[in-house]
Amino acid sequence: MATRFINVIRSFSMSLTGGWERSGPQGCRLLACGPRDITHALKQTFKTQIQRKSASLDTLSMSRLQGLAAGLSRHTVSMSDAFILVFYMDDEECFQTISEFRGCIIELKGEDVPLLVVGYSRATSAPRIMGPETADCLVTIEWGLNYKEASDGQPGDLEQVIEEMFNIVRDKKSSKTAIDRRMTTF
Repeated sequence: MATRFINVIRSFSMSLTGGWERSGPQGCRLLACGPRDITHALKQTFKTQIQRKSASLDTLSMSRLQGLAAGLSRHTVSMSDAFILVFYMDDEECFQTISEFRGCIIELKGEDVPLLVVGYSRATSAPRIMGPETADCLVTIEWGLNYKEASDGQPGDLEQVIEEMFNIVRDKKSSKTAIDRRMTTF
C-alpha cells in the first residue's frame, strides 16, 4: 500500500514539474532498457562510479521489455525522464525490440525526450548485424537521436554511456530554458 501511495505522489509531482524539466540532470530518473547483463552492469556502474545523489537509474531487461503489456510500458515510460536503449550489435531481434520501444517512448514523451541508443559489442564470434557507421547513421540521421558504442572489453565504456546521457539531459534542459526565455521576451 505504501509503495502505491509513493508512486501516486511521484506521478503527481512529475505532472507538476514537467518530468525531466526539473533542476538539471541531477534530479533525473533514467531508464536503461536492453539485455539484462548490460542493464545490470549499467546499474552497478551508476551506483559505484557516478556521484549523482538525486538521480536514479531503473532498468528494464529485454525479456520484460518484450513481454510488457501496453499499460505497463506506458506507466514505465511516463515515470522516467530520460532513456538509455541498449542492443547487442550481433542480435537482430534485440535491435528490433529496442526500435519498437523507442517508438513507444517518442509516442508518449514526444520527439524532444532525452534518449541515447547504445550498440553493445560483446565478445562472441557472431557477426555484427550492422557496421558501426551504419548504426551511427541510422540512429543519428534517420532517428535523430544520440548514439554511442560500448564493448565487453572496455570497462570504462558504461561509465561513459551514463555521463553521455547526463550531457544529453543537460543539453536538452538548457535548450528548453533558452527557448522559454525567448518566448517570454516577445
